[in-house]
Amino acid sequence: MGTSIGSLKLVLSALLSTQPWLRDPAVVPMPWGLDIEKDILEPANDTGKTTDKTPLKLGILFNDGFMALHPPISRGIHMICNALTKASHKVVDWGPPSHQKAAHIHLLFFQSDRGFDFHKQLDLSGEPLIPPFREVFELNPPVSAVNPQGISIQGRDACEAYSDY
Repeated sequence: MGTSIGSLKLVLSALLSTQPWLRDPAVVPMPWGLDIEKDILEPANDTGKTTDKTPLKLGILFNDGFMALHPPISRGIHMICNALTKASHKVVDWGPPSHQKAAHIHLLFFQSDRGFDFHKQLDLSGEPLIPPFREVFELNPPVSAVNPQGISIQGRDACEAYSDY
């Protein structure tokens, strides 16, 4: 996401300054807050070590049970965890609801119109459909509106479970 805390702060504050919640109702209206930033950074000093405040507690997702990390990414995450632990912060395993289930629901959304929109967007580029996706996004006759409604409910439920976690 970034090479430093400063670069992350710059990107996130710039994104939030555009007030994306005015264009997307799914975005929570939350402007960049210097007071929140201060509270978050307070448990660590400039070198990352804990201060006399409560140490940071960070959840790390090592494996989502669906897609495996590439070895250099896994090595990097373990290096970060070791550095955080050495700096007296707490690192915990984060085990959210199934990403495989969420990916399946996402695919059902893409397929709900039997490939029409997928092909429409692809046609704009003139690019051919690559072999692994030819069967998944084969153009078929449309389905009833009942199917996408059911998929929407599954998607909502999956989002709710993830949010609750």
